[in-house]
Amino acid sequence: MKCFLNRKHSAAAALLQFAFGFFFLAGGSLAESSGLDWRTGPGYRWRELSVPKIGKTGFTLVPPETTGIFFTNSITDQRSVTNQNLLNGSGVALGDVDGDGRCDIYLCRLDGSNNKLFRNLGNWKFEDITDTAGVGCGGQNSTGAVLADIDGDGDLDLLVNSMGGGTRIFENDGKIFELQPFARSWGQNSRSVSWMENRL
Repeated sequence: MKCFLNRKHSAAAALLQFAFGFFFLAGGSLAESSGLDWRTGPGYRWRELSVPKIGKTGFTLVPPETTGIFFTNSITDQRSVTNQNLLNGSGVALGDVDGDGRCDIYLCRLDGSNNKLFRNLGNWKFEDITDTAGVGCGGQNSTGAVLADIDGDGDLDLLVNSMGGGTRIFENDGKIFELQPFARSWGQNSRSVSWMENRL
């Protein structure tokens, strides 16, 4: 699977998306270590999932000290009272941003702190590459994110939506992300729509 992405509508949904994300991430890590048979299709890959006949179903908690994913998205009670839309939560985007075949994670924050991009190193290990990628989006209330190839060059670009700040578009050239200068007003006037039409 080249890309798995979603937008959160509640705290429970975010937790579920994150859990599903780890489920899909496990596929990449397991494939590396056990040589699983992946089948490919146009823009995705899949494999049969073997479910053990004994044991229990569910997820296993993997601590951040093991994964390298240290992240908290919190909002104060006082701030939530002033704008209850913030209680809808933030976004999670999953996809292979560096073309290594592993699913990376982008997590949004509502408190104005930097969002985080974690590169999947395999075997449930992740590296925080937010600063080097330049995709932190500090100072905004990030409500959603998506990884999609918007410019058709074969790698995943990042779109980060915010409350009151528009959508930022980061084009990925395979090595670095570049913030498009008009991104803060994307969706607020026809200039951005015509840009998308000309790019596609």
